[in-house]
Amino acid sequence: MTTTVSGTFLVNGVAVPFTGTLSADPPAGPTGPSGTGPTGPTGSGAPGAPGAVGPTGPQGQQGVPGNPGPMGPTGAKGVGTQGASITGPTGPTGASGPTGPTGPSDPTGPTAPTGPTAPTGPTAPTGPTGPTAPTGPTAPTGPTGTPAAGFFPDGHWISAKQPMIQVYPRPDSETGAFARHHWAYFDGKNPVEYKIPLGVSFGAFPYVYQLLSGPPGMSIGASAWQPGWSFAQAATAGYGYLVWTPTAAVSGATVSVLVTDQQKNTLTITFTVSTSSSTAQFIFVDSVHGNDSSGTGTISAPWASFTKAFGTTYGESANAGAICYFRSGTYSVPQYNDQDLNTFWSVCELNTTTKPSALIGFPGDTPPIFDLSAAGFAANNKGFDLFVQGINPNSYIHSGTGSSSFRFFWATASNRMTFDNDVWSNSGYGVSAGSNATMFFIDGAGGTAMQYVFLNNCSETNRQSGNAGNNFAGCSFYTVSDSLVQGCSIIQPTLVIDEAWQPKSDVSNSSWRGNTTIVASVQYAYSPLQAIVPSFNNFEVCYSTLMGGGSITFPIGTFPYGTMWCYRNSVEGTNGVVCGQPGSDGPYVFDSNAVQGGGLPVGASVQTDGLNLIESSGLLTSTGALTLAFSTSIGKVGAQIA
Repeated sequence: MTTTVSGTFLVNGVAVPFTGTLSADPPAGPTGPSGTGPTGPTGSGAPGAPGAVGPTGPQGQQGVPGNPGPMGPTGAKGVGTQGASITGPTGPTGASGPTGPTGPSDPTGPTAPTGPTAPTGPTAPTGPTGPTAPTGPTAPTGPTGTPAAGFFPDGHWISAKQPMIQVYPRPDSETGAFARHHWAYFDGKNPVEYKIPLGVSFGAFPYVYQLLSGPPGMSIGASAWQPGWSFAQAATAGYGYLVWTPTAAVSGATVSVLVTDQQKNTLTITFTVSTSSSTAQFIFVDSVHGNDSSGTGTISAPWASFTKAFGTTYGESANAGAICYFRSGTYSVPQYNDQDLNTFWSVCELNTTTKPSALIGFPGDTPPIFDLSAAGFAANNKGFDLFVQGINPNSYIHSGTGSSSFRFFWATASNRMTFDNDVWSNSGYGVSAGSNATMFFIDGAGGTAMQYVFLNNCSETNRQSGNAGNNFAGCSFYTVSDSLVQGCSIIQPTLVIDEAWQPKSDVSNSSWRGNTTIVASVQYAYSPLQAIVPSFNNFEVCYSTLMGGGSITFPIGTFPYGTMWCYRNSVEGTNGVVCGQPGSDGPYVFDSNAVQGGGLPVGASVQTDGLNLIESSGLLTSTGALTLAFSTSIGKVGAQIA
């Protein structure tokens, strides 16, 4: 039922005519497209019929409200009808009734187009890739350009001083067919791990390794350096090692490894490998379970003694070129009286063309002990492609007579020699300066330099303390080139020695990287002494630690030296880093070293990057790490790579 009502209504003092209807269920007027009129005043009487909707105000302004209907008894809901349809507001609610439902809202204008998506941060450089690379590190793309695995931010590495040099393994065209990296053991029953350290010098370290090709199952133990690793931790994780346990026979498989440095320079190492179980390639010795009489030298019937595998004299040919695995136990090293090296020394001389070319502690066993109380090892001119891994030489001879030996290994004029993860225990010094007592005495014999000598992760323990003679912990190199001494250590805080890990004379194109010397007292470590040939140039010491009051001196003497680089080392001592002739030859470059207790050399031949951190105290911990007070410099200055 509807009732028509008309009249006038005062709105803000203005008489507005209206005509409206009352209905029990009045329809809602449509809402104008933009403005909303104010609600009309409520009637005071009984609810009446709702008034007609007032005319709509002009567009862009609030519309004039419709007049409310008069009050009526218990009036039902009233609502003004919508004014003209331009942009007027909803009419006022009828007197006394609740406000009628609002008409539909103005249609929303079209949604503003979304602005262009913010560009993603620059894609991180992809890790090195090669054809069908099965294990290469992929560069993760991060929202802010996160570096790929193994690559560090600028300022956390030093630019390459020279292009990378492939130290080990060398190409097939240079190496003997018997060389260790060419052979892996496989008999279908007994798994034996093949583990090859990849030796690369120079470049911008650390590297990222990628296996481009290889036999099924071969991999790289850890392809990228993890921030905060020490070199010992990196070696334990397998960083830079090829590892493989063959599950099938292989013949002449090509192994190719891509090495990429922090500047994205690359080097590819390529060689071939085959499997065998023949005693022509592999022999086994077990001092506990082997038998020299009934054994055959196989993995299931090993021999018991060193002499069974290597012979009792130097002139005896025995298992020429074979790879010899030693199980846990103790092995006496014999003196070969017919050796042709030096009659003053008691040595067991090796020859890779007539005797085994590799001595390896059996993987997973406790390292075998080699008793040097009768003789030390040596190779004179015929140690080419020698490989010694995972053994523990023990003791030395200090008789002061013609049967002395103060070295684990003495090598002359032999290229491509690799020593990996060997530990000399209970070592000692000699009787005079001429003894040159040291773990590795590497001597080109004053002629053509020995090439590609690789010492990796080797160390000494419980060395005799004192300074009698040239007491060199670790090594002493003479006339050597293209070599790498990496991750080696002597950590004996009460030890007094003369020098440690020395590139003593005429060492060129070589790197001493990541080595550690922590002793009570030492004069020099990692320090070039003399250039007699002369050919001491293009030599670097980096990421190494020296704690014990000595110095890294570049160079020690006053010879005609070439370019040398000393960077990212941590040194604690009264002298720190020193230059013996800062005004001539060189240049001698000192970059980003952390030095506590010493200074920095100055002279016409000295160059620095201005980033060396020099403090009198409080800079280094007892292990050579930066203290908390200098934590913001970790990875930028000193030996830590982070």
